[in-house]
Amino acid sequence: MPPAPADHVSWKEMIGFGLSSLPGGMFASVMGFLQAFWYGWMGLDPAWIVLAQIFYATWNVINDPVFGMLMDRTRTRHGRYMPWIKACAPLFAASFALLFFPPAGWSMREGGAAFQVPLFAWYLASQLFFDTCFTICYLATSALFPQITLDGRERTKIALVSAGLSIAGAAAGIVPMVLLSNPSPVSVTIFQACVVAFACISLAPWWFLARWVRERQEYIPPVQYPFKESARSVLAHRPGQVFIIYEGIATGTMYFVQTGFAFAIAWIFGFNDNNAGSTFWDAVPYLIGPAGGIVAGTIIMLYIPKYKDLKAAITFSLAVQVVGYVIGFLAVAIPPGAMTGAYSVPTGAGLASAGLSIAATGMPAFLIHLAPARSMVVDDDEARTGERREAVFAGLGCIASKPMTSVALAAVPAILAAFSLVPADSVDIGSGLVVQGTDFGFAITGVAVATFLIPGILSAIGLVAWLFFPLNRETYAAVKAKLEQLHEEKRGQRLDEVG
Repeated sequence: MPPAPADHVSWKEMIGFGLSSLPGGMFASVMGFLQAFWYGWMGLDPAWIVLAQIFYATWNVINDPVFGMLMDRTRTRHGRYMPWIKACAPLFAASFALLFFPPAGWSMREGGAAFQVPLFAWYLASQLFFDTCFTICYLATSALFPQITLDGRERTKIALVSAGLSIAGAAAGIVPMVLLSNPSPVSVTIFQACVVAFACISLAPWWFLARWVRERQEYIPPVQYPFKESARSVLAHRPGQVFIIYEGIATGTMYFVQTGFAFAIAWIFGFNDNNAGSTFWDAVPYLIGPAGGIVAGTIIMLYIPKYKDLKAAITFSLAVQVVGYVIGFLAVAIPPGAMTGAYSVPTGAGLASAGLSIAATGMPAFLIHLAPARSMVVDDDEARTGERREAVFAGLGCIASKPMTSVALAAVPAILAAFSLVPADSVDIGSGLVVQGTDFGFAITGVAVATFLIPGILSAIGLVAWLFFPLNRETYAAVKAKLEQLHEEKRGQRLDEVG
């Protein structure tokens, strides 16, 4: 059955909204290698990284609900969310570039330990600036998504366009990954040039979003409800509770894998200075399977909701990630003392690649189904209360996801340091991380813990939580029927008001 005229979305509007995912895909991909730059190249001590992430997580817990409240209270002729996007998009691009441009002389390899405090200050301030801009832009787009249409198939189309453009942006981030896997002064300079290019490119998608996507006036409630009342309603909402847990777990898993991946390429798949004569192309065979897994996973994530529902698709994605990450960890967890004196590619590297390939089939669910799942939760809340709180849901949803980002960014360098992988000093000025001592197997196990074991544990927790998500195909059909009647009444009221 085709969507009702009011729920039909033109391809122009779909593409306009989907383009907003392109900067997020590019930036998130590069942000996954933030610690490869700050810990692996600049040499910021893990203790300073952990302290910065504590401040960063605290700000994240505060700023998302606050900006969500401010957006839901905004009333302009352009809507609630578009004014925020237009004002913040240029700052978002600038904040991304600043993350990767501390003075080169402050690095451990050039300035030694004397510059750890100013390095910490730049690391913290640039992240706070970036996250504030990220929060504003993507809270607004997250809140905008549910009101574009109520039709589930139209939402899936929009989510697919968004996911495709997000994946395209993330794919562009592969270049910086290569440059930071085994960094040198030349590769870091090229990396920084890529960062500037990404920042400039990111401006165009927001312009198209502002031109091609409109806010529906019937979704703007005439009464501004107190934030405490809205927050209390959201946090007491069963689907919302489960969704917040899922979003936090999925975000944490993604950032652990992304942050650890550059180090995995170097130490598990062999692209490092201790593997004489190695190049990135030696690691490529290990990456083909995971890339294929992402492609296959995208197809699977579109197939399952068509014949079952969105809940089943996310359940599948979490289950295969548990299996894949556990296989990857067991393949390369090397007992202490088993590889000392000289480095070699672990014998289980191929099996680790296979495990990562299995896990990769579940990764696209986060990009494809996160926004539709949040929309279902917002719809259910409106059917229950009569009010739409898109931005409040998006803001409170981040009380789990943003701290999990900080946990991953802080934990990965701390784990690597605990397993004897530390930044190079002035003696090894052309290198990235070096092994402190001679036990290379111990260091490889540390990379496996960060990249495979912890994501596997998180995925298992997420799987158990997601089984309690109450909205399946049948229950959501009832919600949608109630909302269609409610929105038809609101459209009629709007027409009466304008004569």
